[in-house]
Amino acid sequence: MSYWTIFALIALILFGIANFLLKYATTRGASCIPSIMVVLAVAGLIGLLGLVLNHKSISSVDGYKYSIIAGIFFALGMIFMNIAIVRGKTGPAVAIASSNVLVVAILAWLILGERLSRSDLLGIILFLLALIVLALRPLG
Repeated sequence: MSYWTIFALIALILFGIANFLLKYATTRGASCIPSIMVVLAVAGLIGLLGLVLNHKSISSVDGYKYSIIAGIFFALGMIFMNIAIVRGKTGPAVAIASSNVLVVAILAWLILGERLSRSDLLGIILFLLALIVLALRPLG
């Protein structure tokens, strides 16, 4: 197993727990939007702490600019995903939101010139087929 795969699996578990806890909180009476804002505020505080402790990790103005823009997109994506989780079925909502792999792969190909191997393409296709089965055409 590659070193980065371990981090990706840890992220999978942490995001899964976070999304479940948001859904659980709303089943216990918490309001949707304020709950999401608390999550984003806590994430922001952790991010600020990390930036203070490791302030030299982004070394250029462009690095900060693109990181800020990415943060805006990330926060908005989290808001929309969590509204979908709270107001709908958790599994399909997360599956749809997590299918951003296709957007990332296309942008990396178009802008960065990254190539996708046959196994990469097959994995994306299988993921999208699973998404269709899970979220768009439930069997029962």
